[in-house]
Amino acid sequence: MLRIYKKLKGRLRERVFPVARLYWDDFLCLDYRKGTEPRIVMFDPEESETISIADGVEEFLASLDSEREGIPVWEDSPEEKRYGMEEILAALRRLESEAECSLPLMLKKTVLHHHGAGALFRYFIHEGGMEAFNRLLPVVPEDLPDSMLSVYRTWFAGTSMCPVAECPDHRYLCLDLSGVQQRMVLVDVKERTIQEVIEHPGRFFRYLDFGPSRRDWFDAFHFGNGRVLDRSFRIDPALPLEDQPERVKETRLKVEYEGGRLVLEVSPLVYPQTTNLRVSVRGEYREPLFSRCSGSLEEIGESIREALDRIREWKDLQVKERMITFPAGSVKSVTDRLLGEKEICWESIHPPVSLEQVEDLEEKWGVRLPDLLRDLMLRMGGGGPVPEAFEVSGQRMKRFGSLFRPDDSGSLNAMETFRRWKHRLPDNVFPFATCDGGLLCLDYRMNREIPAVSWYPWGYLILDREDAEILAGSLEEFLAGLQPWTWQWLKTPADDEDAKRTRFEVLTNLERMWNVRFPLAWKKAVLDDLLRSLNYVWFVYENGQECAEHFLEIDSDDPEKDIRTLRDKLFRETPYIPFAKCYGNRYLCHDFSGEETRMALVDTKYGKSWVIRKQFARFLRDLSDE
Repeated sequence: MLRIYKKLKGRLRERVFPVARLYWDDFLCLDYRKGTEPRIVMFDPEESETISIADGVEEFLASLDSEREGIPVWEDSPEEKRYGMEEILAALRRLESEAECSLPLMLKKTVLHHHGAGALFRYFIHEGGMEAFNRLLPVVPEDLPDSMLSVYRTWFAGTSMCPVAECPDHRYLCLDLSGVQQRMVLVDVKERTIQEVIEHPGRFFRYLDFGPSRRDWFDAFHFGNGRVLDRSFRIDPALPLEDQPERVKETRLKVEYEGGRLVLEVSPLVYPQTTNLRVSVRGEYREPLFSRCSGSLEEIGESIREALDRIREWKDLQVKERMITFPAGSVKSVTDRLLGEKEICWESIHPPVSLEQVEDLEEKWGVRLPDLLRDLMLRMGGGGPVPEAFEVSGQRMKRFGSLFRPDDSGSLNAMETFRRWKHRLPDNVFPFATCDGGLLCLDYRMNREIPAVSWYPWGYLILDREDAEILAGSLEEFLAGLQPWTWQWLKTPADDEDAKRTRFEVLTNLERMWNVRFPLAWKKAVLDDLLRSLNYVWFVYENGQECAEHFLEIDSDDPEKDIRTLRDKLFRETPYIPFAKCYGNRYLCHDFSGEETRMALVDTKYGKSWVIRKQFARFLRDLSDE
């Protein structure tokens, strides 16, 4: 709440405070401008406009109506109206008594108002995909074979399931009463399978969506064992993307596999005035494993199907890692010079290449590749670094993509890329990696033994062969100067050398006192003061997702944020040193129990811990604010 208030403060009226987010990123606010009892107003950030909603909190809450827009339009039939509410309620109570359960209030209200009815919007998401329910099961008369009580006695007597609605092909929406928290599940009584739908049954009817005319296009996709985290599709298959009745830029699909190890996402492009959507698959690798821009429903469908095929192929995908350390004396960063060395983690999912292939490429180009590049090709097969950002023209940040390979590997084929761009590159300049907006090249024009690294943007490739930017005098110098890629909500502060020297002294004293050596990437983030502003960000670990409420500080006066205080209080005589506070009693820690320092999520209440495989630089890069 405080973070959002600070973000909106410059546009909000004085004494107006946001307390809730609405559907289109508007906000409900408390308005204290007329006294100590606040009014309720709505604030539109785009227009900086405030609209009055209610004269008080109680009036606003009383005005909420579940029958308004957002609830499905029910198809009540005249036959079902012959039963009174008292009769229906009595039958519901008899069902509750026999099934030994208590139905959610919202569900009972829905049954009372729409007994045995279907709905125009009747499609819902479960963990295996999408399904439709035919209608609510009637409650009276109880002797009907399709009444709630009869279906319960036929299929679910003696179980923890209470049927609620009928779906196609012998499937029923049921309340699962086996746990402390009731949940809604889809049960196939023939196949004896159970798919989770939603953990809060009372909300189920608020999530119904998609009229029958929209069903065919979406139902073509089956997401296997994926868990649908977000699905806000609003696409009419009869219309092209540019003519959709609702804004395509709000469209999104997010499906998670293996606890977040792979994520399928369909989202709008960030470029203005475009209706194209991007289908991508992200995972533990540094780059998207699949990414394709689609401008029509047919292209989107093809891209989703191909992405699902790739996910099945990548189920056992292994990411290779190699840590490379450089002296940092020649780089511009004050932080790197204080630390004395620079560390990058090289990642790859590519198979290794042979020495013969590397030598064949060198023979065709007539040069010898730098020893480090040869080694990365031979041992890692390609891939790229983390951190991966570099600066061009003194201000623009670009990202290192992937190394080209000397073998026949499609878009990453070094020789094929050289042939394609040879007539647009100067002599003795050879592309060795992809990057944002252009090519990274080995530039042998000034030194035939130690090539410089140049950046050739696509526009200049077309306009002027000679116009390029020299980024570094050697490959080692270029890699040593790579910096973390930053989000819009993670800004690199000014290079305050005195403040960094003070923090460096504190870090050095902590290492000496605890006889440890902190990971270089974490020390760099601390010296650059990148972590202080990171609050409520999410990360993936082996059991799913977890939220880091805030990162700890090495010199804080707040005992809940100070590393030294919390280490002495909670982790004394253990190999753990905390660096972030998570929900409950959980902390992210540096784990010094083995030969290599790892990260671990530690639950101090139950004494459990989970290893987090990623290097700290990757962990920081993959944090998400949702």
